[in-house]
Amino acid sequence: MASRTPSSRTTGSARRNSGRSSRPQQSSQMPMILGGVGLLVLIVVLVMAKSGGGDMDSGAGDSSASKQPDETQKAPAADVPASSAKGGKTPSRAAPALSQETLAKMSEIYAEANAIHEAGIKLQQAGQKMEGSAKQSEAKVKIDAIKDLIEAQSLWYEEADMGNWAIPTEYVAMNKIYGKVSTLEKKVRMNGGK
Repeated sequence: MASRTPSSRTTGSARRNSGRSSRPQQSSQMPMILGGVGLLVLIVVLVMAKSGGGDMDSGAGDSSASKQPDETQKAPAADVPASSAKGGKTPSRAAPALSQETLAKMSEIYAEANAIHEAGIKLQQAGQKMEGSAKQSEAKVKIDAIKDLIEAQSLWYEEADMGNWAIPTEYVAMNKIYGKVSTLEKKVRMNGGK
């Protein structure tokens, strides 16, 4: 029994000493951690600056090249988000056609579905549960119409995203709109839309 007492005291003092010795090491690691975070932020800023400024440099020497896109491209509709292409591998198959009109139609149907959803929420809050659920089902029909409108494009986008393919600008815009549609679909289902 006498041998246990000194070993327990030794263990307790060793724990205290190890706790004390680790504190100086932790404080010396703090500048390294902060330096690593700073380096990461610098890399992110450089990557963003490089990707944002690359197009301007290529058209600086040719003034006719910088005027040409303005004449040939129509400005996107106000509710179609502006996007830039996503770089990646050359696609294994060509992307199905996706026009600005289709993107505008997606945004239009989304706005209609959202308005119907909000009207359904108001009805439910007023105690008219059945009518509110009917509105949610009506909104779900609109959401399904959006999915049908871009079915081929959605399948291509999914394959491109999984394969790390280069994705055209209009497809990036489509995906942004579709993100809103998916969020709305979840809300509609949670509130009785079938």
